[in-house]
Amino acid sequence: MADEIPARGSWDKEDERLDSLFVSQDPRILASFYEAFATPGDLIRWMRARPKGRVEIIEDPGGGDVVAVIPTVSNAGALTQRLRKEVFTGIRMVVAESGKNPYFNYAASVNAGVARALESNPKWIVVSNDDMSLIDQPQVLVRELSSLDDSSVDIAFTTPPGSYHSYHARVGSPRRLRNMMWYLIDRYHRTRARLDGKLRTRLATKIYPYMDAFPYNFIYKENTADRCRFINPGSFAIYSAKLVKELRQPLLDDTYINGWEDADLGIRLSRRHSRTGFVRYRIGDSLGASLGPFSSARTLREIANAVYFNYKLRNGDL
Repeated sequence: MADEIPARGSWDKEDERLDSLFVSQDPRILASFYEAFATPGDLIRWMRARPKGRVEIIEDPGGGDVVAVIPTVSNAGALTQRLRKEVFTGIRMVVAESGKNPYFNYAASVNAGVARALESNPKWIVVSNDDMSLIDQPQVLVRELSSLDDSSVDIAFTTPPGSYHSYHARVGSPRRLRNMMWYLIDRYHRTRARLDGKLRTRLATKIYPYMDAFPYNFIYKENTADRCRFINPGSFAIYSAKLVKELRQPLLDDTYINGWEDADLGIRLSRRHSRTGFVRYRIGDSLGASLGPFSSARTLREIANAVYFNYKLRNGDL
């Protein structure tokens, strides 16, 4: 029997108190956040109700077939300015600026930027993290995209793939060995294993392009029941404007809180048999330059996204 998807409820003082636990940098406080929810559905209701923060659109003048959408905390920040002066020189940028607020939502920022980008009728919409760096000149990207037919390509990836984008990925489930190891390693890993069980995230807990490599093949197995193989958009991907219009819904699911929304989209596009193209273009990417490094606290925060991802898999929404 499918789980009932909780409605988007109101946001009250208790939700605000829980949010103060969710954004904590203390793993023990974060663990107490999850103890407040009896079921995965309760947590997802909270995620759906959580404010998305403000998004201000700053767009460069001009037009052209290619538009780059940049979700960022600050349009004036060093990362965004580097993109404007180096990475996307000559390419119109639409910046979705959130400011420093506790409710920053990556998906909501991307969706707002993409909606504005569509107004100028481009052929291609590049969605890029703000912490990318120059390798190939922007003219290379424009030239490569000019060789693709937007009526026969829905999404384009770079070749070679980057460390955090354009790679072939799989959804995996943990083997018993992983759970045993986690219980033996330390308190933090025991907490992770316990929450995995309580919140039903064991259907899909890892997304790796190298699932067959040691040691991951010993502690994870591919989720063959759902055949969740896809190319992960990650930090940089290019969508045809025609595809975005055909989807008739926002590109990214903003119930996710700054994680897993890219894998969600990758699976949805794979299952709808979206047509894939490739551009010979290299761009540098970083890990954690925008949202911070993958500390114990950030990793625990990701459990919420894993809960929602698993919820959608169980209900056939992915």
